Amino acid sequence: MFRPRDTMHMGSSFLHSTPISVETAIQAGVFTTLPARKSKYSDIADQAARRAQRVLQSHASDDQSKEALGATVPSLSPVGNIFAYLTPEALPERMSVYVYLSEFGIIYDGKCICLQ
Repeated sequence: MFRPRDTMHMGSSFLHSTPISVETAIQAGVFTTLPARKSKYSDIADQAARRAQRVLQSHASDDQSKEALGATVPSLSPVGNIFAYLTPEALPERMSVYVYLSEFGIIYDGKCICLQ
């Protein structure tokens, strides 16, 4: 089993992210031994993901599709937004756009809803 390295002793050359503990990385399902980091703008990522979901819900063609879309936001998890881990050094304005477009694609592809 892979275990991420402890990142608490690394230099501070990162401006937009913070290191995460080995325990948090394992809980998040990290499958690498590289040091794991999380964006400081995880809240922006969460807002963008929820906004993408609301937009798709507003365009869903029937109540069943709207209900299915309201059930979950794919990129959110108990340890944080997956995109905050995938792009830890993204600037806040780029994080919002990146997450919004990615979330839209994930939801649309996964749900295959009919849009009006």
